[in-house]
Amino acid sequence: MKSSDYWVKAAWGVFLIALLSISIFFDTWRSIVETWYRSSSYNHGFVIAPISLWLCWSRRSTYLALCPTISWIALIAVIANGFLWLVADLVNIQVVKQFAVVGMLISGFWVILGDRITSKILFPLGYLFFMVPVGSDLIAPLMEFTATFSVYLIRLTGIPVFREGLNLTLTSGNWTVAEACSGINYLIASISLGFVYAYITFSSYWKRVLFMLLTIIVPIFANGIRAFLIVMLGHFSNMTLAVGVDHIIYGALFFGLVMMLLFYLGSFWKDPPISQTQDLSISHQGTVTTFANQAFFSALFLVGFLNLIWPVSSVWLSKVQQMPENNGLDQKIAFSGKGWESVQDPQWGWTPRFNGVSSDSMMYFSNGQDIFGVYRASFGRESQGGSELVNSQNVLVTSAQHIAWKTVQTGTVQLKEYDDKPLVVDQAVLGGSERNLVVLRWYQIGAHNTADPYRAKWLQLIKRLSKDSSSELQVVLLTEAPRDDYQQAQFFLKNIAQSWLTVN
Repeated sequence: MKSSDYWVKAAWGVFLIALLSISIFFDTWRSIVETWYRSSSYNHGFVIAPISLWLCWSRRSTYLALCPTISWIALIAVIANGFLWLVADLVNIQVVKQFAVVGMLISGFWVILGDRITSKILFPLGYLFFMVPVGSDLIAPLMEFTATFSVYLIRLTGIPVFREGLNLTLTSGNWTVAEACSGINYLIASISLGFVYAYITFSSYWKRVLFMLLTIIVPIFANGIRAFLIVMLGHFSNMTLAVGVDHIIYGALFFGLVMMLLFYLGSFWKDPPISQTQDLSISHQGTVTTFANQAFFSALFLVGFLNLIWPVSSVWLSKVQQMPENNGLDQKIAFSGKGWESVQDPQWGWTPRFNGVSSDSMMYFSNGQDIFGVYRASFGRESQGGSELVNSQNVLVTSAQHIAWKTVQTGTVQLKEYDDKPLVVDQAVLGGSERNLVVLRWYQIGAHNTADPYRAKWLQLIKRLSKDSSSELQVVLLTEAPRDDYQQAQFFLKNIAQSWLTVN
């Protein structure tokens, strides 16, 4: 068998590995494609694989003279990515599952193509990770940065501006930094395009890295400038310009201009094309040995087996059901006989609305003077996009509640658990048309409490692996606060939370 014939066999091997991956991890791949289709932020995902193929083809003269050989060490990468997928599946972290399944695919290609060929197309293969729709967790910090940076620029002009959370008030009108203003779309597009541009334009590694860093940093600051310019347009036009759909158009034009300028500047440091001299250092003429044929099919079988064992393991470990919320029984026990009595809903007009709750309870307690509420939610058998305890979409003020409520202040407060172990929980002040509310929230997973979503996922993983069926809850405490002074209500709710932790 000639070297060219072995390339045909390797191509079939790559195709079969891709087919196996899609078949075995169909739900994970489907979640990737559905996100591409559903969200405009990730529409670029449809062209990532074709771009990767084109990059591989454009580099073909650097590796076609080489003969594909099996890389047994790459099986370690398959195992590592498979285990990562299993861990992410047990605690339902979809984005990690997606990264892991792409990692398994690339590792499978590495096994079949060998070390030398894989090293020649390392960037095109790594570029496949851009298929993963990641970045939604950056929206909140990007919104915060955009608000802070734009307010800073506005104040440099001498124009008075009042900021409350993500809401800006000028003498001409009010502005809100919404999700669409975060710049996440611009950032993702910039990185996806910029990385390819750096790869094909520069041969120097330090130039590539520098330009890639610029494609991350520039759009973040550019989005802050864009928000500032939009506000200035609205302000100086007496709120007649840039207050509707037109501000999206202005923003897109500004981003396009910034990217064109960035690529134009990059062209001045363009390196000459990499020498396409074929690597003929090792002759691969003649026939492939019987051992090589056996090795090829053995490697293909092992890659398939090492893909299959993880979903099977996940099914076995996921059979244990979590205990549901017990309709407020713990709350009654915790505060009975301590001067607190269960009372009717005080009609504050706000309660948590989390996605996919399987069972929950909302109870209020009063000592005749003060009132507070306790909300607990269980999410049962978790599923991405449905019931999920730790989910960035489980916000205190949903889009449906945004008309009546807004987040005025966020922060943390430190408590102590029953064993004097410190516990930091999330704190927020919600502003409504008639009243303000102080809110504390954290996760209660078995006997452990935490507000850290990453630690919560870790605790969930330990429970899954140990087949522990104890409850996993999201706990929210709330009380009313005077409009001009949150501190007294915050101190009161902190003491209530402290009392709660001593008995739960």
